[in-house]
Amino acid sequence: MLTNPVNVPFHEAIAQATKRGVVLPDVYYGQLQGLARQQAFSIAGITSLDTLQAVKDSLDKVIKEGGTFGAWKKQMLESGTLNLPKYRLDNIYRTNLQGSYMAARWDRILLTQETRPYIMYDAINDSRVRPSHLALDGMIRRIDDPFWKTHSPPNGYRCRCSIRSLSEHQAKARSGQGKGLNQQPVLDDGTPALPDKGWDYNPSDRLAGVNKALVDKRIKSNPVLMQALDAKLAGMEIINNEFIPAKTVKEAEKYLVDNNIVDFADFGKIKDVAIVNEWSRALFETIKAYPELREAQKFTGSIQARNKILYEYQLNDYLEKLKVVNAGHNIPDKALKDYAKKHIKKRKINDNWLAVSLHNEIVGGISINEVPATGLNLHNLQSILDKDVKDEFRPVGSNSIKANADHELGHELDNLLKIKEQKEVIAIFEQLTNDNLIKTEVSEYAKTSIEEFIAECWAEYKNSSKPRRISEKIGRIIDNTYSRLRI
Repeated sequence: MLTNPVNVPFHEAIAQATKRGVVLPDVYYGQLQGLARQQAFSIAGITSLDTLQAVKDSLDKVIKEGGTFGAWKKQMLESGTLNLPKYRLDNIYRTNLQGSYMAARWDRILLTQETRPYIMYDAINDSRVRPSHLALDGMIRRIDDPFWKTHSPPNGYRCRCSIRSLSEHQAKARSGQGKGLNQQPVLDDGTPALPDKGWDYNPSDRLAGVNKALVDKRIKSNPVLMQALDAKLAGMEIINNEFIPAKTVKEAEKYLVDNNIVDFADFGKIKDVAIVNEWSRALFETIKAYPELREAQKFTGSIQARNKILYEYQLNDYLEKLKVVNAGHNIPDKALKDYAKKHIKKRKINDNWLAVSLHNEIVGGISINEVPATGLNLHNLQSILDKDVKDEFRPVGSNSIKANADHELGHELDNLLKIKEQKEVIAIFEQLTNDNLIKTEVSEYAKTSIEEFIAECWAEYKNSSKPRRISEKIGRIIDNTYSRLRI
């Protein structure tokens, strides 16, 4: 199964993981409770301390060096360390890594509690989320509220929930309709929403007294810890202050990951590094200016590479569910896989697309199409982009790869800030539509939808030396909305 690789060392998570001592299951499940379990490592059914230590060491290595579940599972099975079903290996892998990451995230959140003193519970709102975890989604409390001593994720095995730090302004803005500040999480039947049994503790040993001074001293005394950022959970800053063009595509992919721009990158068959550098520069500059966008940038690269990863992930995920529900029926793996292939469809790609934006917890982010980019160098592709602007299909200043990336990042900002829901923006779009002026005032493509209208205006606003009136207006609305988010 292809999952989101952890390629950037998260030193706080490494520290949290490596300090845990191994204990036998009868001690772990019989004598330890709450925070004590966070300080120990064990696996039900394993009665050898040597085996437990070997498994723990392998998971620590994944956190430190990066890797995937597939590679770790193969190592466990081939070495004979853990001869367990895949679903149990998956549970061990994800539960232990998430516990270490969440403990480390608390360390980082505590550093900014003076300006961001509120915490929001953030569940994954999909078909797999547990009802009790979904009921906790959007709950906001101060960082020192006792609520977090019992309700901080992970709240169960394979829990994917997380937390976000908020300023007071953000906390108030996100409150209402049963969510937000000091709301009580309840299930549909009115009973309190609680963590899974045995998971009612905070993963951070720093939260016992919310000892900020202790956390500051531990982290700030180590420059490596201060600079280290986990690609998904550890923060929103990028590491380098200036963009550095790569010499090769592979170097560019590594640069984007190492500098915390995306979780992972794969440009597939695109070999022109000039194209990749323009694309990467747009990402770098946008994440630097609008760091809250970072959380949604799981992947960048070619659409084809993205779709391949997503298909294989969805196929294997569905196959594992089939194996669970069909356990005991002696159905051959091949028959289950054939059935899964009929159920999971590959995403189609329109060859006319140059770039796309996708919201997805595995490969969300912006991607570029291999078809127009492969076999073409930047000079040849430029003529296509120039024609699009000349024909008013694209807005002024958008005749570059960077502008196309900025267009997709405009979608990302729209999703983050809900620009398309603002009355002023809706009124501008509707007026231009009614007057049949969108093509001349923005572009032909902006007529497609209000989402494309916003993205086209953003591309012009960020790339034209003299953006026109409408694009300037929408660009300033986006910047002003973002500024209020940061207060």
